[in-house]
Amino acid sequence: MKKLLGLMLLLLLLTACIGGNDPVTSDGPETPPIQEDSNAIGATQVVDGIEFSKMVLKLEGETTTVTFTVRNTKSEAVFLSILGYEFFNEDEAFIFSTQVGGQELAAGESWEYSNEIGVDITHAATVKFEVTLEPVQAATLPVEE
Repeated sequence: MKKLLGLMLLLLLLTACIGGNDPVTSDGPETPPIQEDSNAIGATQVVDGIEFSKMVLKLEGETTTVTFTVRNTKSEAVFLSILGYEFFNEDEAFIFSTQVGGQELAAGESWEYSNEIGVDITHAATVKFEVTLEPVQAATLPVEE
């Protein structure tokens, strides 16, 4: 606690000392700020040709809303029979996991996934994805006799 207070005091002093300087600007694109109640985690991952990106965790009360983009990078349609994901903290200790399934994705198609979890997992530092894929079967039409 003393270290935290000391660090905050040092930060306050440094801010006061250099507060009159012009802000540093960059020619690169600006990264939108992460809101206090949300947490963007994890780099883009590809598992068995399925790409996972743009994950955001947003806490509302005691419920965390998990959103991310799922994209089929394969040249054929797939059926996600199981999509599992696990969250880990900075020490790589397990926090939470869940599984969903039953989503068909055409070649190149994206899906904006969203799920509400009844616990606060916004302190997660990394996420690991697992998928079970099945080929999409051609529709079988009834035979008329």
